[in-house]
Amino acid sequence: MIVKQYEVGNFAVFCYLIGDEETQEGLLIDPADDADKLLSQAKSRGIEKNQICRQHPFPCGPHHGERRDGEEDRG
Repeated sequence: MIVKQYEVGNFAVFCYLIGDEETQEGLLIDPADDADKLLSQAKSRGIEKNQICRQHPFPCGPHHGERRDGEEDRG
């Protein structure tokens, strides 16, 4: 099991990667605008199948679980 905390975005909020090396499944929680970079880091840790969860609003993007263009196709 992987649990990793990252400081992301212009407002220095925290994002979390929770992943299972055995199933290669992971969850990124609140990646702000850094989803691409964090997905790449997850893959480097062996986590290939990722979901993205946005729990609170960001001034520059979607709110409460909305996806940005293409996010449903990631991971």
